[in-house]
Amino acid sequence: MAWRYCGNQIKLWRTQAGISREELGKEAGYEYESVKSMEQGRRKPQLRLLEVADQMCGARGLLLAARDDLKPDKFPVRTQEFMTAEAEAIALHWYETVLIPGLLQTEEYARELISNRCPPVDDETVEERVAGRLERQLKLRPSPTTLFNFVLYEAALRTGVGSSQVMRGATPPPARSGHSAQRIHPDSACRSRRSRRAQRPGGTAGVGQPRTARLRRGPGNGSAIRGPREAQSPCTTP
Repeated sequence: MAWRYCGNQIKLWRTQAGISREELGKEAGYEYESVKSMEQGRRKPQLRLLEVADQMCGARGLLLAARDDLKPDKFPVRTQEFMTAEAEAIALHWYETVLIPGLLQTEEYARELISNRCPPVDDETVEERVAGRLERQLKLRPSPTTLFNFVLYEAALRTGVGSSQVMRGATPPPARSGHSAQRIHPDSACRSRRSRRAQRPGGTAGVGQPRTARLRRGPGNGSAIRGPREAQSPCTTP
């Protein structure tokens, strides 16, 4: 948000002074598109641009005063928008094919993902984002006001994130109430059943509709299935 606000201030001062983006960019040593990206908050406004804009626009240090606030945002803009929508939602349906959903991640799993993102962030930002992700999980309290439905492809439980110790503790816990359901798409079990069907006379190996494994104790009180062998009825439709 700080990038967007600072960039907008540069644009307002520049427009008021009758200076074009081309003129500002030429004086500061930036291309037109780079100046545009910084004014729109898609790129961090650089100190050089602030200095030149402050001087050219006669801002008398008002633009330069923003330089101390141009630290990385606690969360990316797209994440802030998602979290706002998530907080207001009355129902959340989440399907993941590669990673465990943020609301079901352990602290160690979340830290591995965030600390290895690209571009990298400093340790302070990592801890802020981990804390923010864990805070979001409070929505899964015993009496939630939101309906949750998580569907995970089996690969999401097998994609290596960090050490084997991190992965051993990463399996999502059982659903806590009737407001939350968790299901797993067992890859190998479905593939095995399709293969057997294809071997029958007249059988086909078409993919068809998505298939899931049931929770062992039913929605709301189920426990997470850790693999195809634990599924009572693998490849049954939900």
